[in-house]
Amino acid sequence: MGFEMKGMKGLEKQLKRVGKEAKKEVDGKVSLIDLFSNDFLKKNTDFNTFESFIEDLPVKLKEQKDLDNLDKSKVDPFIKEKTKYNSWDDFAQAAANRHAKKKLDNLFK
Repeated sequence: MGFEMKGMKGLEKQLKRVGKEAKKEVDGKVSLIDLFSNDFLKKNTDFNTFESFIEDLPVKLKEQKDLDNLDKSKVDPFIKEKTKYNSWDDFAQAAANRHAKKKLDNLFK
């Protein structure tokens, strides 16, 4: 019984550490180039690089304020035509989910 308790306490401690690390990784700020990685773009769009994606985007996207004021009426048709997604929100959510999963997977390696 003593062995189990010691093992359980060790496991509990490890899970708490992983939980803290996971929260830090997932809650942290992510650059657009990391979020929309070349790998993500190759698999889900007509583009191979972030640079080519941004170049063809029908709006300017250089700063956070551009992203905050994104005109989805211009971007959504582009996203629907050039990606596997129907809207900017779907596209960005898929990229965020993939990025978070990748970060969490790295915690368990």
